[in-house]
Amino acid sequence: MAQSVRPLSYQPVPHKGWPIGRLLAWLLSWLVGLLILAVALGWHYSASYEGRIFAGVRVNGVPLEGLTPEQATAVLQTRLSASEGEGFLLQAAGERWSVTRQELGIRLDAALTAQAAYQRGREGMLTTQWLQRLALWRGSDTGQVDLSYTRDPMAVDALLTRIANQIARDPQDAALYVQGLTMSSRPAQPGRQLDIDASREQLLTALAANEPNIALTVVERAPHIVGADEAARKARALLSTPLALYFDQPEYQSQDNAAVPTSVRRQWMVDRTQLAEMLLIFSNPTENGQYALDVRLKPELLRDELESIAATITREPRDARFDYDPNSGILTPLVISQDGLKMDVEASLAAVQEVLKEGRHEISLTVATIPPKVATADAPKFNIAGLAVQGFSDYTGSMDEREINLSVAAQQYNGIVIAPGAEFSFNEYLGWVVDANGYEEGYIIAGNKTEVDVGGGVCQVSTTVFRAAFYAGFEIVERHAHAYRVPYYENGTPMGFDATIFSPHVDLKFRNNTENYYLMEVENNRTANTLAVNLYGPPLGRKVSMSATVLSTVPAGAPVYENDPTLSAGVTKQVDWAHPGATVRIDRVIRDDAGNVISSDVFWSKFRPWQDRFLVGTGGQ
Repeated sequence: MAQSVRPLSYQPVPHKGWPIGRLLAWLLSWLVGLLILAVALGWHYSASYEGRIFAGVRVNGVPLEGLTPEQATAVLQTRLSASEGEGFLLQAAGERWSVTRQELGIRLDAALTAQAAYQRGREGMLTTQWLQRLALWRGSDTGQVDLSYTRDPMAVDALLTRIANQIARDPQDAALYVQGLTMSSRPAQPGRQLDIDASREQLLTALAANEPNIALTVVERAPHIVGADEAARKARALLSTPLALYFDQPEYQSQDNAAVPTSVRRQWMVDRTQLAEMLLIFSNPTENGQYALDVRLKPELLRDELESIAATITREPRDARFDYDPNSGILTPLVISQDGLKMDVEASLAAVQEVLKEGRHEISLTVATIPPKVATADAPKFNIAGLAVQGFSDYTGSMDEREINLSVAAQQYNGIVIAPGAEFSFNEYLGWVVDANGYEEGYIIAGNKTEVDVGGGVCQVSTTVFRAAFYAGFEIVERHAHAYRVPYYENGTPMGFDATIFSPHVDLKFRNNTENYYLMEVENNRTANTLAVNLYGPPLGRKVSMSATVLSTVPAGAPVYENDPTLSAGVTKQVDWAHPGATVRIDRVIRDDAGNVISSDVFWSKFRPWQDRFLVGTGGQ
């Protein structure tokens, strides 16, 4: 019989998972286990390298794993000592030097390097140390430790000093040489020197970076003096042609009784050889602190040349002189006036130097013109109306030599024009009283004795001029009485109305205190033995009165006899006559035409007594 089959059914059995707490506990225990394992492994790793260098540490490619510092020191000393001979190439000023570390005073410090290698993985916090060790073990840290060296600074400085001495070059100053008219020049050249401080810094920096090629620092030294080419150009230009110095000298020519102005060019040449001898090479400061060569003429030599020229140019002004004919009233020039000339040497020197800079060789000298007190062209201003005043003296009794001398002296004063306000000096016009000018030897009083000398009689002229100025009412600036009474000055005039001169020390001076010109002419009547000094011009508009008073007298002494070898024996000659001494006062009163007193003055004379003097001949004895 068939059996019925019942279908089977499956009922899943529900799964029972871990509780969350159990899972977390399991994970924590697993992590703790891993940590303990890591610590154990790390501790084991560190312990295995106790006192030894960790794995992965190397110096300059040399592995030091597992070595103690002492062992590492030995290895480094052996393996790297050759590096001290490594070469470095130093370069400066186009030159090269190959040097080793040893020459640079650099020594490998193997112990210090080994100690640095040992410290890798042992520095910082504990976690930092373990991370460093892990990086070394894994290779993520190259483990490279720099070599440590000791350096001798003296060696580097010694090397740099040696190089500095080799490349040092002093700057060459520009120079200009002149020999006669030949010249040559030397251009300026810069110098150079090693900057030791900068080069030391560069060298040490390159060594630290193990850079084999090291460029040292070289600085340029500028020369002090430059500009030879420009100075040579100036010198050639200065010496190219002679130097022409000129001056247009003003002159006057007499034409139809008139003075016609003209000029005459005077020129002096300084040849090229003289210029070369005067050439001065010097230097001027520039803005950059250097000096530039330059040339000019030596001031002292140029001054000497100019002073010699100045001596030929310099002259005193010459006043015009005139002859006046009282009958016709015609005024005729006797002496054409002439400007005085005075060369300004310093101004001319500066002008020469300046013009030469411009390349010119023709230079006008600096000469000042000094106008005369009376010019020929002033004649129309004279307004001569006739004789204004006269001074007069009588020289009767004079010896021949005295007459000759006073005649020569009188000629010096003809035609003199005394300008308004001008001061007249007798000695200025007298000139040299010497035999070459026509003066004769005669007897003069020198001190307390009679001597033979040149010029006796000149005071006759000065006395007569004084009298003219006295009566003109002119201001008497300087007047001296004779030491002794002279009879020639008392012929018809009061005692003490005289004026002595002794050029150049004793002078007669007066001032024309009017606004008019007065012309002086001297008339010497050799027949009548009289001398007159005439002043021609407008009327003076004043009247002068004179009074003389003898205040005291002193008797003359006994006669004096003096031997004279120029006289024959037995001849006796009287040369002076006795006069008592005296003190005399002369009063002058000046009034205008209305009789009003303008001024008054007093002239004193104190004469010493004077004996008869005889010369006794001794010739032939």
